[in-house]
Amino acid sequence: MASCAGGGLGGGYTLTPTRIGALYPGKGEACSARFENLTFLEASSKYENLGMVSLTGASSDEFTDAMKHDVERAACKMGGDAVSLNASGPSFFQFIVWRTR
Repeated sequence: MASCAGGGLGGGYTLTPTRIGALYPGKGEACSARFENLTFLEASSKYENLGMVSLTGASSDEFTDAMKHDVERAACKMGGDAVSLNASGPSFFQFIVWRTR
C-alpha cells in the first residue's frame, strides 16, 4: 500500500500502511478499529498480525483525534479489528494492526 497524507486540518503528517502475512478485504467506512493497550505477546494470543501503520512528520509528540481517525481508517482498509502502539518517537508513531482470530 502506498503512503497517504493525513491530517485533514493541516496536520501535515504521512501515514504509511505496511501489510504482512495474509491479505483480507477492507472493512469499509463503517469500521471502527479499537485502540488497545497490549504488548505484542498479549495481542498475538488473540489476534492475527496484519501489518503496521506508521505515522511520520507529526508537528508534535501529541497523538491527536485526527491522527487516531486516520490510523483507524488505514487499519480498517487492511481488514483490522484492533490497533496497538508498537513504537513512538519525535514526530513518529507506529501501530500494529490486528485481526481477531
